[in-house]
Amino acid sequence: MLDYTLQRLAASPSSRVERLVLAIGDRSGVEPDSVAFYFELLSHDTATEGPPLLLRPPIPEMPGARAGAARRPRVAAFHRALRAVRSPDRFDAS
Repeated sequence: MLDYTLQRLAASPSSRVERLVLAIGDRSGVEPDSVAFYFELLSHDTATEGPPLLLRPPIPEMPGARAGAARRPRVAAFHRALRAVRSPDRFDAS
């Protein structure tokens, strides 16, 4: 995630990072505190130092829905939010 964000910043020098959002599920095998610790460590002295890393649980699937169907609209919204690297004149949150 850090590499992706830094690549986006390099491609658009007038952009800035406001926040980074990451969903971590219980069965992911990933400890959110470890992610936060290493993100802070690795982002030191980069353009991603300072903006908050927001860790949240994933969006639950709706019962009876096709696999992934309930999440598709939210996944698109998540990717728009992940574009924390944004230019104020071209970001569309809708």
